Amino acid sequence: MNLRGGPGTEFEIYGILPKDAVVHLLTFWAYGPQGEFEVHINGWSYIFANDMVGWVDSRYLLRLESNDV
Repeated sequence: MNLRGGPGTEFEIYGILPKDAVVHLLTFWAYGPQGEFEVHINGWSYIFANDMVGWVDSRYLLRLESNDV
């Protein structure tokens, strides 16, 4: 899975994650007139994996509970 610099295929590939990589979802926050809010961008998730931070297509993620790992 490609780890990208932004939420879309037009962004640079920072690295490639192996099929069974464990990733940690990061909360991407923005600030606006109504205050702070969590951002979800067109099916892309902001993650940390293998000492890298970037964006991946959420369709390829499987959610595990902490006791499943």
